[in-house]
Amino acid sequence: MAIGLTLVFYWDLFTMVSTPMSGPLQDPAVSHWVFVPGIKTLQYEVFHHLNILWSNLRGLGMPILANDVQAAPLYPLTALLIWVPGEYFWNVFVLVRWIVFASGAFLLASRCFRFNLVGSSIFVLTFVFALFHARWINHAFLNGMAAGVWYLYFTLATLDTGQHQRTHRTNIDLLWGLTISTYSVITCGFPEAAVTIALATALIVPFALFYSMRSLKRFPAQALMTIVLGNLLGFAIGIPQILALVEMIGLSSNEVRASYALHQFDVGPIDFLLGKVSLLGSRPPDPNIHAFGLIPVFLFLYGLVYSIIPRDRKTWGCAALTACGLFYLLKNFPVFGDFFAPIDTLHRFVSSIPVVEKTWLTGYSFPLLLLFFSFFAGHGAHALAEHTSGTNKPQNTRDYIWAVVLMLSTIIIVNLASISLGSSGYLDILVEHASARRIGLLFVVFCL
Repeated sequence: MAIGLTLVFYWDLFTMVSTPMSGPLQDPAVSHWVFVPGIKTLQYEVFHHLNILWSNLRGLGMPILANDVQAAPLYPLTALLIWVPGEYFWNVFVLVRWIVFASGAFLLASRCFRFNLVGSSIFVLTFVFALFHARWINHAFLNGMAAGVWYLYFTLATLDTGQHQRTHRTNIDLLWGLTISTYSVITCGFPEAAVTIALATALIVPFALFYSMRSLKRFPAQALMTIVLGNLLGFAIGIPQILALVEMIGLSSNEVRASYALHQFDVGPIDFLLGKVSLLGSRPPDPNIHAFGLIPVFLFLYGLVYSIIPRDRKTWGCAALTACGLFYLLKNFPVFGDFFAPIDTLHRFVSSIPVVEKTWLTGYSFPLLLLFFSFFAGHGAHALAEHTSGTNKPQNTRDYIWAVVLMLSTIIIVNLASISLGSSGYLDILVEHASARRIGLLFVVFCL
């Protein structure tokens, strides 16, 4: 499925008719000033001098692991594909990264969140192939996201000791997976991505641990030891990259990038969220370029209702991913801290962590909210697929009423968003433009 979706969305990269290093969403300066020169320098040093530490080709000589960190010289995919000629490298690298990213997200949804095929597919579509991630197709940020979903998968799979009988071979495989994914997150080339994955792990794992203890009636000591050992091995293998970054930060002025993480959005959370569901094509009032479609919004609302109303359908994932969404909103919008002092204290505490304080955490932590949205969209698709599969009891009148109410609610939300960001509402656009009519018709057909 990962290969098929990548082929559908990025067929032009498969056929080599275009490059991922420039486009309407990408910043071409980042490509041609940072990533392309970094990879060319790395390829020259590796094949001519068997060296990944220093290059005299940049300036008066620069350390590769520090000045070219965003080229991700120690990232596993970089090492595997470094032999590909420069004119083909970026197409191959980006395509393989999309496949790795989608595969990890599918396993995370199907095996850890226990979604069926439909729910897992929707999770992959709304999270991996989100517009926000397409924005960073030419950026090392996606290296961290691709490694991060595998890190979350192996961590949660290790904690899920009650799913099947564990063998010694299974524990070794999980340990290998944790080690490689930890190393990949460390060497992804973009600290903001690594910090985002660390935050997601810190928010999700406690709920998974609590669920494991409650279901097994014992403390999963062996699973935790495996996770700790895998993280330590990953850090040990990635220590050259860590030391290079530590030295670079140590040589920098204390004022460089100081307190970047304290930055918060200057728009309200309502305007921010409305900007994400407007289909007018207007750019949202913030630096995060993203838009949620009609069908994902409907599935998200259905997933929320499906997880709240029936008492026997709550899962640890609902609480864990809700924590991710709430953390993103409370951390990045000052309105909450203005009214509740503990929230402002939490914001300042997280933003003052030594490594975190020098990162653009506010803008790059959007995947936390995206995880929350994609989880409940997948949850809603999972529920709808179960209702229509014929294996469960047929839907009652209340279920049909909820579907209609949520469909109308989606239209109302999108219309309000369009009115707030433009001169006319989405319903007016629906009448005037063929593309909007096709989107609306597709949504109605889907809901029916």
